[in-house]
Amino acid sequence: MSVLTFDKKELGNLEYSLQREMLATDRRGGYMSTTIVCCNTRKYHGLMVAPIDDSDRAYVLLSSVDETVVHDGQSFNLALHRFPGTYEPRGHKYITDFEYTPTPTITYRVGSIVLRKELLWIHNRTQLMIRYTLLEAPSDVRLRLRPFFAFRDKHALTHANMEADGRSRPIPGGVKCRLYSDFPWLYLQTDCRDAEFVPAPDWYYNFEYAREIERGYEGDEDLLTTGYFELSLGRRQSVIFSASVEAIPDPAAIGGMFADAPLWFFWVLQQLQRTLGEEEIWKRYGIVMKELLAAYRRGVGGVAVHDNGLVWASAPDKALTWMNALAGGVPVVSRDGYPVEINAFWYNAVCYALELASRFGEEEFVGEWKAWPERIRNAFREMFWSGDDGYLADFVGPEGPNRWIRPNMVVACGLDYKMLDEEQQASVLRIVGQHLLTPKGLRSLSPRNPRYKNRCEGDEAVRAEASMNGSVWVWPLWFYVKASFDLGGREFLPRAEELLARFGEEIQSYGIGSINELFDGDPPHAPWGAVSQAWSVGAVLMIRETTERWRRRRGHGLLPGLRKKR
Repeated sequence: MSVLTFDKKELGNLEYSLQREMLATDRRGGYMSTTIVCCNTRKYHGLMVAPIDDSDRAYVLLSSVDETVVHDGQSFNLALHRFPGTYEPRGHKYITDFEYTPTPTITYRVGSIVLRKELLWIHNRTQLMIRYTLLEAPSDVRLRLRPFFAFRDKHALTHANMEADGRSRPIPGGVKCRLYSDFPWLYLQTDCRDAEFVPAPDWYYNFEYAREIERGYEGDEDLLTTGYFELSLGRRQSVIFSASVEAIPDPAAIGGMFADAPLWFFWVLQQLQRTLGEEEIWKRYGIVMKELLAAYRRGVGGVAVHDNGLVWASAPDKALTWMNALAGGVPVVSRDGYPVEINAFWYNAVCYALELASRFGEEEFVGEWKAWPERIRNAFREMFWSGDDGYLADFVGPEGPNRWIRPNMVVACGLDYKMLDEEQQASVLRIVGQHLLTPKGLRSLSPRNPRYKNRCEGDEAVRAEASMNGSVWVWPLWFYVKASFDLGGREFLPRAEELLARFGEEIQSYGIGSINELFDGDPPHAPWGAVSQAWSVGAVLMIRETTERWRRRRGHGLLPGLRKKR
């Protein structure tokens, strides 16, 4: 089945766009449904339709959200509603593109301003997230978000009344609203610290639902707005709006975007390929792989691919890599720019997708992407490699390369597709071995760095600082082991067995039968954090699996303490 496509030229034609509806559901009986231009044409439409009790009934809580862009004293309302005899406002005239996968995405152009809107309905809880990204603009704009509420059964309609409560109660990152006491609170929040909610309760009258009227049913209702959010948005900046029946304690975490998360997906597929085979991988996941790569090129939430082919990750007051510990709401480690491991994963993803696409005749994709590996590789070597130091920069920001010795560079040596030659890889492993390698994993920072913290003890802020600046993490150790096997082959086997044996001892203390989150940077490397951490356990299992493959070639059995359960 082909990928869903829509005629961009017809999006402004309401006879075309209003006949195309979208639906996203969750596991609780809730859903989001509207037309592809976000104009509701049925009473069943709404951005949040959800059950509120144990019955099988669902209720339209959030009907719609109107977006207004304000620039140079002019306001442009991007919304579209049907009222008797007219459509107002006529925001559909600004729509230039709509994509349904991987998530419904609308692109608006207002003169030189380009705004992207992505709608995501969360499947395991009742929550809608909308991300707005200012793709192009001559200067900052103001964005207003005005929610409209119904709070009624999906089979019914509502009208203005005195019982509805138009007040909004302040909460972290936004407000909570509840029109009637027998409904749950609806929490409206954004991840923008400077967003302001302006209370302005008012009824809007005579919204008209054409499909209901065509079917001979009543098709007009009134909706209540309690006010609007207003915030400033700069070029390439994003803001996420969340509507949920559960409050988000830390609104700054609404976005939750990691620059590397989708790229790990390609790595997972590479591991899965050993079981499924490459043909089955491409058949099942080829479309998703191509969509993810295209999304990086478009840019998502502070993550974008620059003309040099490298991935840039930067967002105000956010950490977009795995080094995301916060102290006082501020990242302990700022790595805004080109992070080394993100770009290693990016190169690996592009090369892997190209290899499969070439093998299975995806000529159009291959033609579009075949020049990218060389572009990425050349820019990466030029920007990250220091011949004098013999290792990779941790990241390259606006002020140039950061040469602090951290474990992130080992990822570039441990992936299947590498941008460094063997001599460079060996040099990186030597530096990692001298500065970061411990029996428990790799330190997050070299002990020779003035910011190195040898113990992960103290209050929350002190522990957060130590976790990113000295504490030992297990997960990067697999990349060290994999890279060492790639270079040294069987000669590295005794050292790998030695490292693995240490974890045979570890699973009998602290978190029994598991591996904890992190360890002190200095001996005896006391354990800290969660007593059972998935990525620690996963790394040890991967190390064991890799080591076993090499050991089987010599006829060795399994190590005591790490035997497979029968």
